[in-house]
Amino acid sequence: MTGSPTASPTASPAPTLSPAEIEAAQSRIAAASLLERLEIVVMQAQVERRYVDERLAAVVVERAALETTLGTLRARESERRTLLARVLQLAYRQSRTSTLQVLLETGSLVDAVKHNESLAAITSHEQTLLIELRTLAAEQTRLRDSLVATEAELRALTETLGAKDTRIAKLIGRATRLAEAAKAGRDVSRVEVEVLKDLALEIARAHEESLGLMAEIAQRTGVALPRADRVLWPTRGVVTQEFGPSSLALEPGATYQGVAYAHFHDGIDIAAPLGTPVLVAAAGRVAFVGHLSDGAMIVIVAHEGGIVTLYGHLDDAALRPSVRVGDLVEPGDHLGAIGMTGVTTGPHLHFVVRRGTEAIDPRSVLPPR
Repeated sequence: MTGSPTASPTASPAPTLSPAEIEAAQSRIAAASLLERLEIVVMQAQVERRYVDERLAAVVVERAALETTLGTLRARESERRTLLARVLQLAYRQSRTSTLQVLLETGSLVDAVKHNESLAAITSHEQTLLIELRTLAAEQTRLRDSLVATEAELRALTETLGAKDTRIAKLIGRATRLAEAAKAGRDVSRVEVEVLKDLALEIARAHEESLGLMAEIAQRTGVALPRADRVLWPTRGVVTQEFGPSSLALEPGATYQGVAYAHFHDGIDIAAPLGTPVLVAAAGRVAFVGHLSDGAMIVIVAHEGGIVTLYGHLDDAALRPSVRVGDLVEPGDHLGAIGMTGVTTGPHLHFVVRRGTEAIDPRSVLPPR
């Protein structure tokens, strides 16, 4: 594959996320029944949603504090500019009469010295005000940058919260169907098949979305991208599913090298504990950060030559992606963390490499392990 006049507002304490709840979910993730697995994922998603909600509330407070401080600085700047205008007017009036003229008109050396000292004092006051104005301007620029970053985080958290709510509602709906079937003594296996069909359709929709995104990004890849002359594994862990034809019914169909397959895995899955760092595989530019319709948090990086890489099922709560659209990235840069967003049976990274619409086996570009 060929970055002080008024004290800054104090950030609100970060909300705490109980690792015990996540560990409880992980320890039971291999539960025997589909209902149990759904209940586990619901529990984890609700924990993550609570964290995102708390963080969103904290960021709203941070934004309000920034806006208040920025307003105070603007008022002080306006006050100092008014004062500077008065000083400049006074300096102008004083300068129209020279020290020599005062001496000649009054015949007093003392008056001449006082006039000279007055001019010097005015000049000094003028310089002090100019320095203060520059300081105020710099502080406002810093706060505005912080406000822009805060607004971006607010938008991302709001989007994450919506994705969480949608996913939780779907999960609860499916779990309820299974629980009601079991309670009524109906054929639970038949309902499980129906639920699995729903999951397969959801995965297929999300897969089509990701393909569309990658194809669009590949088309607008420009020559300004850095050379991708070094490729790294994006995370540590065990490859639990390889690229290629699959026997898993949840995998969508695809045509690869002219052959149609009923089920095809278009990347590799690398299993690792929740929170394991995910790194950029090759130099490029971040082209997409967000959720698919199934709730999966993904990052797509564009590389030279129309190649794109996708990093899927990333954490979107406590360890949200650390990159933004437009960022230039290098191999090994931190990108995010392994999560369980979207339809997944356990924590892992879904890593995809494509050239335009062509699927590429990631192992063909990754170094040997």
